[in-house]
Amino acid sequence: MTLRDALDNNACALVVKEDQLKLALSTLGKNPRLVITDSQAFSKVDADTPKDVSMTSFSILMARYKGDLTGFVEGARALKSLKEGDRVLISEGCTHHR
Repeated sequence: MTLRDALDNNACALVVKEDQLKLALSTLGKNPRLVITDSQAFSKVDADTPKDVSMTSFSILMARYKGDLTGFVEGARALKSLKEGDRVLISEGCTHHR
């Protein structure tokens, strides 16, 4: 999950701030296959990303890479079975700034 990994796999990685995305995309010549963004910038990046380009967030990638994404999806699906008065604990563990 590093730029080194991208280079080792013959991928082209472009890193820009969200306010530079539109210009960066216009200089590529063709659309990228995937845009990865921080979840806090998702709305802005989504607005500037062509609709035929897949998008995800670093959080989703890390959940898939280090977590149990299948379990997380099952948990999200369980929300449909909640009834009036049920209680839900929501917690987040963030380690990317340690």
